[in-house]
Amino acid sequence: MTDDGAGLPKSLAELVDLRAAESTFQRLLSTLHHQEKQIQQLQSSMTALERKAATDTDALASKLTSIEVGIAGRMDVLESAVKLPNVKNASLGSIVAANYKEIVSLREKVRDKVDPATVVDACRRVESTLSDELCALRKDTVNLELLSSWHKDQDALHAQLAALTVQVNSKLDKIDLTRTEAAACKLDAFIPRCAAVESSLTQLHSRLDDLTVQSQREMHDASIQRTLMRHALEELHIVTATSRADWTSAVARVDALVQKCRRHIDACHETLQAHTKRCVAHRAVDCARVDAIAQTMADHTKTFNLQLQTKLAQAEWTKGMNAVHAQLATKADRADVAATNAHLRRVDEANTHCASQIDVSVRFIDWFFQRGDAYEHNLQLMEAQLKALAMRPPRRRREPFERTDDRLLD
Repeated sequence: MTDDGAGLPKSLAELVDLRAAESTFQRLLSTLHHQEKQIQQLQSSMTALERKAATDTDALASKLTSIEVGIAGRMDVLESAVKLPNVKNASLGSIVAANYKEIVSLREKVRDKVDPATVVDACRRVESTLSDELCALRKDTVNLELLSSWHKDQDALHAQLAALTVQVNSKLDKIDLTRTEAAACKLDAFIPRCAAVESSLTQLHSRLDDLTVQSQREMHDASIQRTLMRHALEELHIVTATSRADWTSAVARVDALVQKCRRHIDACHETLQAHTKRCVAHRAVDCARVDAIAQTMADHTKTFNLQLQTKLAQAEWTKGMNAVHAQLATKADRADVAATNAHLRRVDEANTHCASQIDVSVRFIDWFFQRGDAYEHNLQLMEAQLKALAMRPPRRRREPFERTDDRLLD
């Protein structure tokens, strides 16, 4: 069982580097959160820019509207101011005076509207023309044809003045022109900024597409790793179940072996005690026999001495010696007694050695049973944890840019 399980992984850390996987997931999550924050900041800045552009556009439109209203009012004032009296019933002097008054009023009103030098030159030309015609009129005799021609010239001059008034009304004030030029400059400066914002948005969208593809690829790799980890956990669970079955069978075999050892130890104890008792009994019997033989020999020696003293016959001596030899032949000698004592000493030494081995075996059996319970408890805990990890449902992970895509669609 040890050789078969030597190549198998002992723990989950040998299959997958959990710290590296956890650090990789943390870096991926931090990168996603940082990119999401950057996208939110860009969206907020774009919203602020759009609001500012809308506000500036509305302000410019309202300003242009107010300028247009002011120009329209001034054009109405100029149109009402340059109206002349009825030229048909008026005299030439009243027409000239009216024109002069109108020219003076227009000069005052148009001073800030058009180029003053141009207006001054036009007024001088008109005044010189009127003075020349007035002098010619005073020098020459007035007739109806000349009067009619003067009326026609006055009408032409009035038409020219009206055209000049229209041109003046079509022009803007210097302040309005300066404001319009400033607004145009702002619009010219805002156009490249809008182009830059559009290019930034295009780059942002391309970057978002690249990040989406990268995140999908990383999520796919993560799902593959989770699948591989799940398969590895299932294989580890199968190996653990097999190891537990082998462990259970080994424990059963060890229990049977321990019970057999205990029975053999008990049998050895009983055999040793019985052998010790028999040896002790044989030793006592032998000692008693030796003492009896010694006593018998002493008796026989005394008898022999007495017989010698009494001078027994040769036949009786021979018969007695034969009887003594026959009795001695049935008894054990000293060599047998010494061999028996040596055997008893060896039995005592073997008994002492067996007692020490039995003590060590009993201590090993007790330790093995205690550690065996601890190992089985740890194995049950590890199997429960692996089963919980395998049966735990996967947590729902928020897809990257999910809320951002919803905002962009909105």
